[in-house]
Amino acid sequence: MAQEETRKKKTGMARCLELASQHKGLVFISGILAAAAAVCSFLPYLSIYFIMRELIGVFPDMANANMSVVLRYGWMALGGIAGNVILYFCALMCSHLAAFGTLYELKLAFANHITEIPLGYHLTIGSGRMRKIMDENIESIEKFIAHQFPDFVASLVAPLALVILLLAIDWRYGIVSLFGIILAFVVQFLGFNGSAKEKMHHYQTAQEDMNNASVEYVRGMPEIKAFNQTASSFKKLKEAISGYTEWVLKFSLGWQNCMPAFTTIINNVYLILVPVGILIGTRTDDFAGFAMTFIFYLLFIPAISGVLNKIMYISESFMQINGNVARMDEILNIPEMPETAHPKKPVGDDVVFHDVSFSYTGDNSEKALE
Repeated sequence: MAQEETRKKKTGMARCLELASQHKGLVFISGILAAAAAVCSFLPYLSIYFIMRELIGVFPDMANANMSVVLRYGWMALGGIAGNVILYFCALMCSHLAAFGTLYELKLAFANHITEIPLGYHLTIGSGRMRKIMDENIESIEKFIAHQFPDFVASLVAPLALVILLLAIDWRYGIVSLFGIILAFVVQFLGFNGSAKEKMHHYQTAQEDMNNASVEYVRGMPEIKAFNQTASSFKKLKEAISGYTEWVLKFSLGWQNCMPAFTTIINNVYLILVPVGILIGTRTDDFAGFAMTFIFYLLFIPAISGVLNKIMYISESFMQINGNVARMDEILNIPEMPETAHPKKPVGDDVVFHDVSFSYTGDNSEKALE
């Protein structure tokens, strides 16, 4: 009972990590490697800044440039790129091993569980919905652990490294850049609200209903034709498809304002930066230092869009995994039929029905047999 209560309380990523507890070592290593990869991704930008400082410091007499220093920062940039690729690859290797192991164990547990629950639940749930839960919903947990979890860790570390780097080089340009980032975050979370979660829930439910109606329609075709019920059966399928279409459009169109605004802001932060840079440039005495810093920020700004796009991708994945895990746990929380402690073999060939009742919906007030 305590285990069931814990299961009901945990949702989304917490539930996924609970399911992967047998492989928590691999999951932990994957998160550490993903975080290190995110830090390495900023090393090339930092190297460019130091190279520019070295070259602009001796301009126009480039012969006085310390090429050994330039080469050292060049190797640092190359090392950052290589480190990002190798560490992220290793993070995905660990997360995939954990995800595949979790998927194998979860599918076995789920398959065993549905053989132990009363048959009435199978009639109530429907084979189409059960198939979707076992295939798509459980498969999404594997994808979350394998891909979205490393990206989630990276999306936590990357903004922190981004903010430190923005403010460390020149706090004035950093604050201006952060203003654009904060504005993009505000727009993003205006779209990521309770209404979006509710629409995602209805969308997933409509998808299950459509799958269920499709499977029942195809499998029941002989009976449908035998009893001349083609029109009424097709009407049920058509209603399920229409319901699915309705919620897909509502969910997709719910992002029609905030998503273009978010994309526009993060890809055009330099439009805020350029006027500030011009203003600073007209009031500086150290033009070489100004040019070096200003050019660096113009080159660094595109990295912001990559970081924030990953956060947007992760936030949408969280909405999906919450619904997928909830639907899987809905089946896993169905109590299994108890086995008698003292089984007996039947004596004789008589069959007797005593105190037998049945309901398709599970509602005792709607019994089909009593």
